[in-house]
Amino acid sequence: MPMPDNPAPSTGAVTGFIETIGSSSFFHDFGDVVARIAPYDGLLFFLYRPDAAPVLLSNSRLADKFQQGLDNYLDHTYLLNPVYQGFKAAIPSGVYLMKEILPDGYGELISAVEFEIEIDVKETIGYLTPGWPAHMEELMHLINLPDGSMVEVTVLRQRDLGFSPGEHAAMKQVFPVVSSVFHKHWELMNQDFSAHESRPSLDSSFNEFGAEVLTGREKEVVKLVLTGHSSQSISLRLGISLPTIKTHRRNIYTKLKIGSQAELFSLFIGFLTSRTGF
Repeated sequence: MPMPDNPAPSTGAVTGFIETIGSSSFFHDFGDVVARIAPYDGLLFFLYRPDAAPVLLSNSRLADKFQQGLDNYLDHTYLLNPVYQGFKAAIPSGVYLMKEILPDGYGELISAVEFEIEIDVKETIGYLTPGWPAHMEELMHLINLPDGSMVEVTVLRQRDLGFSPGEHAAMKQVFPVVSSVFHKHWELMNQDFSAHESRPSLDSSFNEFGAEVLTGREKEVVKLVLTGHSSQSISLRLGISLPTIKTHRRNIYTKLKIGSQAELFSLFIGFLTSRTGF
């Protein structure tokens, strides 16, 4: 179906978002308002918590045949996902396309993993979680909450249609309202979020990875590297010089008998899979 070239969030849409606050059908009602701005093929709400695997809060319009893809994502492939990596690296709240948050060297990382993914160069991230709908454009709203958790609202549409620049701009324009709505709903109806039990994150045991050979400082550096930080970012976060960070990285690679960041990621994923058995 043809999409409007330059939609803008109407006063009615803004009012509609506000009226969802406190609703017992919040996610359904919220999705109806989103559709006024950007009609979609699917709408997903995920919750990310520190040291926990993501949970699915709500799923709209995705057929049952994609349930296995959602399960696979929640079980393990979230570890690779740029949104999860962004959450771990304290990504600011905002509206993003997937291509805008891909970390440097991402192609090397996905080529090194040991669990099952379907390599597909047509996908923005270069692979597909088995069972996930193929060739979708994703427009993501990331909302950081006061308790350190983050909500991801992802609007999906077949890539042959995609999102127009106007739709993207309209969603960005209304994002402050969206963010405020989620904060207020979280405050009033926290059970909508806390009722979903979180499993421990597969990467919650960073201190155990390489513990037999790495120093405490080296483990800190490894954790930051694996959660998407550059050497410059690590230097700023830990308050030590960039040359020292580079020395730590060389020592880490030597001790773990690897030669690159991609190999580090692969080794870490292998460590996790050996502990969980998936």
